[in-house]
Amino acid sequence: MTQQFPQRPFVPPADATEIVMIRHGASAAAVPDEPFPLIGGHADPPLAPEGRQQAEAVGARLHAETLAAGHKEE
Repeated sequence: MTQQFPQRPFVPPADATEIVMIRHGASAAAVPDEPFPLIGGHADPPLAPEGRQQAEAVGARLHAETLAAGHKEE
């Protein structure tokens, strides 16, 4: 019989910290000769309709989550 080594599901250690990273939704398309407003010298385009839908979807997804933020004092 051939020896087998099945893959087991990943289980994080009990003291692991979960990091959730969220990026803004899709920005409005750039159009030549129609610059976006600048903030700090950088373009600040509004969200595109699909970007607003993306933002609403992530908000709905996170609404039921318990989130904690902070740092450990040393």
